[in-house]
Amino acid sequence: MNENDDSFLIKIDPHEYQLITKLVNERYGVNLTEKKLTLVRGRLNKLIRQKGFQKFSEYLSYLQNDESGYAMIELMDRLTTNHTYFYREPHTFDFFQRVTLPPLINRLDAGEEIRLWSAGCSSGEEPYTLAMVMSENVPAELLNKVKILATDLSLQVLEHAIHGFYSAERLKNVPNEWLKNYFKPIDLEKFQVNEKLQSLITFKRLNLVHHPFPFRRKFAAIFCRNVMIYFDQDNKNALIKEFHRVLEHEGWLFIGHSESLGREQKFFRFVEPSIYQRFSD
Repeated sequence: MNENDDSFLIKIDPHEYQLITKLVNERYGVNLTEKKLTLVRGRLNKLIRQKGFQKFSEYLSYLQNDESGYAMIELMDRLTTNHTYFYREPHTFDFFQRVTLPPLINRLDAGEEIRLWSAGCSSGEEPYTLAMVMSENVPAELLNKVKILATDLSLQVLEHAIHGFYSAERLKNVPNEWLKNYFKPIDLEKFQVNEKLQSLITFKRLNLVHHPFPFRRKFAAIFCRNVMIYFDQDNKNALIKEFHRVLEHEGWLFIGHSESLGREQKFFRFVEPSIYQRFSD
């Protein structure tokens, strides 16, 4: 029997789907619409059958009664899409290098520490790209003052990011010189990020709907790209407000090219598509 056949998929009735969408939204801010029902069934089917459940109601009960929190983490690992690659949406990094970075280098030279955050870092391509940009532009003796935090909801993708193994396909946009300087070839189709680049980044699990964020120091820039498209409007608004709180005065917020903060928010000024700057207090 083919597991992709609809007849083989676990059935989810409308009430059960409403319960799981409410659970996911309340805990993680992810908005699963009715259009996502087929996707949810497909992505959870193997997991549910591996656990020996015959009905979706049994799996739902398992989720609701699990006090460890692992069941929900496992669920979100399956539901969230983590397709990305190095130097994605290069305009963002070009702007950062051209406009954002020069004043930050001056601050580093004056002895300050600069903190950057990749929020929703997936399997690590974004923070490692950011680390390469910093390594290429910041004098070597000042790099120890650069701190990059990379967070994601999924333990699975964080584990991948920490080890730093990537296929040649994911690295196709990386300049050859950067590939030579920052990656160790494993074979013709696989590379690993070198220790120098890894040392610039701290990876941690973080749920973006749990506020306030536990940060003691503010960030000069936040990259949160192609993450808010999964949030409903209330959670998106709350996240924008929290980003404003943890950013420095006139700090930068970079979002995905298909995203917008909206015209009603009062925390950031629009600079150009996908790029915003924090309003001063």
